[in-house]
Amino acid sequence: MGEIADMMLDGTLDCVTGEYIGESVGYPRTIEIKDRGKKKKFVQCPFCGKLVCKQGLAQHKKSKHGDMSNAGC
Repeated sequence: MGEIADMMLDGTLDCVTGEYIGESVGYPRTIEIKDRGKKKKFVQCPFCGKLVCKQGLAQHKKSKHGDMSNAGC
């Protein structure tokens, strides 16, 4: 991969915007962003890896991966 992609994967750069966050932490991460005056936090789905709004993660898992309430999520 390229240097920028590697920096996004190790947490140095925001995995959504590409902005510099700080020192590498070893995993992808994002900073909070403003969307229509509200702060939204994006998280990665543990099943498919897609970035979704934190408030919408449960709905995403239910609609895309079925009822996985017993799968330790």
